Amino acid sequence: MSDMSDEPEEPDNAELDWLAQPPTVVEAIEDLRELIDDLYDVPLDEMTEFFYVSAYNALIETGRYLVQTLDEAGISDRGSKPWP
Repeated sequence: MSDMSDEPEEPDNAELDWLAQPPTVVEAIEDLRELIDDLYDVPLDEMTEFFYVSAYNALIETGRYLVQTLDEAGISDRGSKPWP
């Protein structure tokens, strides 16, 4: 009979999945997180029309980069479909 304490502890599957991602996927996710944090920290009086246009463009660019890296890593089901 084997002692259960001798067996290595299995990591959480979600942690394993995250650690197994290619570096570009992790970087793309971090880029998006940083952008969201930056946008969240903008004071209300600085949220001008220019801010919203710039924020929209930055979100589109960062989001597309994330989706592209997920596609290239084979994680999404979009495959090679072009952007509209």
